[in-house]
Amino acid sequence: MIRNTELVILIQTLAAAEHGSFYKAGQQFGIPASTVSRRVRSLEAQMGVTLFRRHRHGIRSTAIGSSFIEEIRRVLDDLDLVLVNASASNGATKGSLRIGLYCSPWRGHLRGVLAACKNAFPAMRIQYVVAEREDLVRRLDAGGIDIAILADHARYGPHEVLPLWNEKVFVAMHHSHHLAARKALTWDDLRDQHFVLGRDPGPDLRHHLMDELKRSGRVPTVHQHDVSQDFALSLIGIEDAVTLVYESDARPDNRELVYREIAGRHAASRVPFYACWIQQNDNPVLHNFLDLLRKCSEHQD
Repeated sequence: MIRNTELVILIQTLAAAEHGSFYKAGQQFGIPASTVSRRVRSLEAQMGVTLFRRHRHGIRSTAIGSSFIEEIRRVLDDLDLVLVNASASNGATKGSLRIGLYCSPWRGHLRGVLAACKNAFPAMRIQYVVAEREDLVRRLDAGGIDIAILADHARYGPHEVLPLWNEKVFVAMHHSHHLAARKALTWDDLRDQHFVLGRDPGPDLRHHLMDELKRSGRVPTVHQHDVSQDFALSLIGIEDAVTLVYESDARPDNRELVYREIAGRHAASRVPFYACWIQQNDNPVLHNFLDLLRKCSEHQD
């Protein structure tokens, strides 16, 4: 199917969705609206789905169409990066690097590494991709990103893996929560709490939570929502709940939230982070970044 679909049709379908109009999409490319409409209908017929509902004021994406458009937007963005990389300088300090993350670098080791990279290679063009872990692994395999920085990578496929650092796990709560007055908490302190977690990295944090508490006694209630972990953080205070975050994802700009370290049996609770990449990737910028990661990880906990 893909060989029979011209790239221009996908580009014009995306433009039609963004404008909500075949006429405006045609204006963008200097072609009649009927040409865009005909190409979109041909694509719909080829796939056997309806992408748009037509009405007298324009078009509106169907549910299937909205999902398809988001995927096309992602694919075209990745293709644009491929073209940028191909035309960029071949110098290992001036090229482009696509880094996949599923935590935000608000603080901790991740923030330090990214800052060190910009200082060491100021001419390097870095493109960040933030997505759920499964999506990052797919993009890594497809060449859409050069490297992914993840927690608990071991269960994924045949990638090159570099251990980086161990990152603290914090419990986040509203400043009015009765546990907020304590400077540090133990896992036993959390047994009676209601936890809300997002979809990613929520499953890892849920597993970590249950693994720490199931050894003895009762476990807390955990509600896993189909939302981002950042959205789960925004629920704290609305719901009488707490959540878990990695150190790098703790938001210092939200004064309503407080973050407390969780003391394990011997020390603060931590999880390992890894860098993952494809061995066949010959991007010279990637290898410079890996050298920097190795140096930084040697000085981390």
